[in-house]
Amino acid sequence: MRQDCFDFLKALSEGADYDPYKTPDGFLDIVPKPVGWRILIVPYVGEEKTESGIILTSETKSVHKCNTHVGRVIGCGEDAYEDKARFPGGKWCSIGEFVVFGKYSGSMFDIGGTQVRILNDEEVLGIISDPTLITNL
Repeated sequence: MRQDCFDFLKALSEGADYDPYKTPDGFLDIVPKPVGWRILIVPYVGEEKTESGIILTSETKSVHKCNTHVGRVIGCGEDAYEDKARFPGGKWCSIGEFVVFGKYSGSMFDIGGTQVRILNDEEVLGIISDPTLITNL
C-alpha cells in the first residue's frame, strides 16, 4: 500500500493529473498537511526521457529536480490566502494547479524518493497551465 502512495507521488512529479478525492489509500498519511499560511507543492520533474527519446540518467534527473521552479499544489493550510489585506483579490492558486515559485523558496524534503516543498502562500509567483513551457537556467 505504501509503495502505491510513493508511485502516485512520483507520477504527480511527472505531471499526472491530481484529484484530491482520488488518491491511493494512505496517501494523505505520507504527505505532510500544511498548516497556517503554507502550501504543499510537488515539484514538476518531467518525463523520464527527452523528446528525441534519450533516457535521462538518475544524476541528470536529480540535478533537474533540485532546480525545479514549477510544481503542482497538492495541499493548502487553513490560513493560506485568507489575509484580505495581503490578498484582496482572493486566492492566487488552488489545489491541483501548477505554480511557478522561486528557486530557493520553501523547505524541501524527500518522501519515498520524490521531492516535495512547503512554501508560504506569498512565495507563489504565478500559475501556469503547462509545466513543460518553463525552462530552468
